[in-house]
Amino acid sequence: MAENINIPAIHDDDLKLLLIKHGLYEKILKGKVYCYMSDEVITWDNIYGIFEVNGEIKIVCDSVDCIDKLSKS
Repeated sequence: MAENINIPAIHDDDLKLLLIKHGLYEKILKGKVYCYMSDEVITWDNIYGIFEVNGEIKIVCDSVDCIDKLSKS
């Protein structure tokens, strides 16, 4: 029997609104946001995850190393 797995996800339109709300959308377009795990420049195409740390929004890129670090934290 297949197990149900809950995977949090967000549609691109909602992601854009979330980033705008937190003042990050324009910064991402200008290359001024960096991955929380690696300092890689975040682009619209390499966003893997978004989460909050001490009230601040953090973004992780889609590199295998960063995803691995994120899953272990």
